Amino acid sequence: MAFRRWADLTTREAAALGPDALAILPCGAVEQHGPHLPLSVDGDIAAAVLAAAEASAPALDAVVLPMFSVGVSVEHADFPGTLTFSAPTFIRAVTEIGEGVAAAGVRRLVLLNGHGGQPQALDLAAQELRRAKSMMVAVVNTFDLYDAGAFGAEEAKFGIHAGAVETSIMLAIDPARVRRDEIRDFDSLTRRLKTDHAHASPQGKFGFAWQAQDLNPAGAVGDARAADAAKGAALLREAGTKLAAILADYRRLPLDVLKSR
Repeated sequence: MAFRRWADLTTREAAALGPDALAILPCGAVEQHGPHLPLSVDGDIAAAVLAAAEASAPALDAVVLPMFSVGVSVEHADFPGTLTFSAPTFIRAVTEIGEGVAAAGVRRLVLLNGHGGQPQALDLAAQELRRAKSMMVAVVNTFDLYDAGAFGAEEAKFGIHAGAVETSIMLAIDPARVRRDEIRDFDSLTRRLKTDHAHASPQGKFGFAWQAQDLNPAGAVGDARAADAAKGAALLREAGTKLAAILADYRRLPLDVLKSR
């Protein structure tokens, strides 16, 4: 059974889904990804990972909601083209979508996130849906579904935005939209600081708040020259297989682990 699309259902079919149905809300962003990648990267990757999961587990029953394309991208707001919600607006909007899912009787929801700037906001939306609607809601980040070690330890650690990893995946998904003549090594402030600062950094447990231009004036971070379409396709397959396993696990987890008082 292929994944069903929420928007393709009739209202009667939506009402018949029942509490054990598993809904998936893919969440992306519309934000700058340097001079070489389109604004849609995060949503494109979320959609591609979801398609890979569907291909790897065709018997898995799930209902996919329409892509929530605009996210919390305030760290990229100084670059033209970026669209962003404030965090409170985004949390409220995702929560209200979840409330609509609950109104159809569905109590299982996975928030599939492709943007590194909004896991915390999605966690808060998930918590509110658990509290207010007794829903089982999990946040799954696409970048937690694959190992970027094939690009080397430095790139895996510091290439966090439009570097080798995201560029490779986009070359695998839609190479025509990658501006190859703009690809270069976008060095990171984080990497430069590590020699003299053990704790003060834009990344890590004790990181300071940053805007994208702080990390690199071009808005990208990482060595995009190392991008490779075959490696990108391998990352997608790995992510799809892992996501399918996660979805299957949440599909069979009993709802009665959630308690009322």
